[in-house]
Amino acid sequence: MSSDDAHSDGSEEEPADQPDYETLEKLVQRAQDAHERAESFFTGHDNVLNSIDDGLEEVEDTIDEAQDSNDADILAQADPFIDDVQRAARHLEDQVDFSTDPEETADVVNSLDNSVEDLEDALETERKDQLIVKVSHRTFVPDEYVMEPDEILEEAGFDRADYLLYYGVDAEEEDPHIEKETEVDLREHHVFTAIPDETGYGGTAPDEEADDNSKPNADLPAGLAHEVADLREDYDVDVDTEAEGQYVWVIVRDYPVPSDTYNKNQTDTLIRVPENYPEQPPDWVYVDEDFRLANGNVPKNGNRYEDNPSARDILEGWMSLSWHIRSLSGVKWIPYETGLRWYLDTIVRGRLRTGE
Repeated sequence: MSSDDAHSDGSEEEPADQPDYETLEKLVQRAQDAHERAESFFTGHDNVLNSIDDGLEEVEDTIDEAQDSNDADILAQADPFIDDVQRAARHLEDQVDFSTDPEETADVVNSLDNSVEDLEDALETERKDQLIVKVSHRTFVPDEYVMEPDEILEEAGFDRADYLLYYGVDAEEEDPHIEKETEVDLREHHVFTAIPDETGYGGTAPDEEADDNSKPNADLPAGLAHEVADLREDYDVDVDTEAEGQYVWVIVRDYPVPSDTYNKNQTDTLIRVPENYPEQPPDWVYVDEDFRLANGNVPKNGNRYEDNPSARDILEGWMSLSWHIRSLSGVKWIPYETGLRWYLDTIVRGRLRTGE
C-alpha cells in the first residue's frame, strides 16, 4: 500500500503534533513563583493564597497526566482550575492594602495575574484546533460534531435521568432548554448548563405567581422566585432586576446584626445574584453604606465606593465587605443544594458575627 493510500483511508495517519509540554511546565512554574512572591509579601490572606496554590497544583497535575498518557484532550480539564485560580487572584487583589507600598503591591498582584493569564493563553493555543464542550463546570472533547442532549450530558458525566440540558447564558435562544432528541451542532453551541430536573431554574416564574406580600416575581427564574418567596416568610425582601446588568439584586431589609461591636443592630443586606446562578454563587457581603464599627472605623476589608469607584464589585450606596466562599475553610457552595437562605445564614451572618 502506498503512503497516499494509507492516508486516504485514515488507517495510518501521521500522529497529530503534541503540545509543547515543556513550555506549559515553565509557565506553571512561573505562576507558582509569582504565587510564592505574593505569599511572602502579603500577610493575613492565607485562605485565598492557599486556593491559588491548590489550583496551580491541579493545573500542573493535569498537564502531567496529559503528557504521561499521551492524550492532549486531557488539557481541557485544566479549565476549571484556571478559572478557580483567576477568581482567587481577583479576591486577593480586592483584599490587599495598596496604601502602604502601592508600587510594589501592584507589581506583585500584576505579576501573579499576568503569569496566570499567560498560562491560560498557552493552554488555549495548544488546543486551538480542538472543540471544547463545556457543560456547567465540566468539559470534554467530543468525538462528533452533532449530538443529542442526553449524549452531551452523559459525555460530561451527568446522569441523563436526573438532569436537563440548557444552552449557556450567552446563547441567544429565546427558550434555553434543549428538548430531548434535538440534534445539537456543537460547532454552533458548545457551552451548556446541566440543571437537575424539576428545580425550576430553566424558565421564568409566571406573572401571576407572587408571594403573600404581593411583590411579583416576573422575569425571575422560577427556582429563584421560590427562593425569594421562602426568604419573605421571615424577612422584608425587595428584588431589583434592573440595578445592574447580569445580576439580580435581592435586598433583605433590616437584617439583624449578630454582634454588638458595630454601630447598628440591624442593616439592609444585598445578595448579588449572578446571571448563571446557582451554578455560580453570590459573592461579597453588602451592608448599609454607613455601617461601621462601634468606634466609627470602617469594618475589616470594608470598601466604600467613593474610595474605589472603578472596582467592579464595590457598589455605590453600599458598604462592600470583601468576604468570599472560596476563602472560607470548611464552607462550600453546592449548586441546587445551597441557596439564598444558606448564603444569608452562613456567609452574611458568618461575616457579621466576626465583629470586625
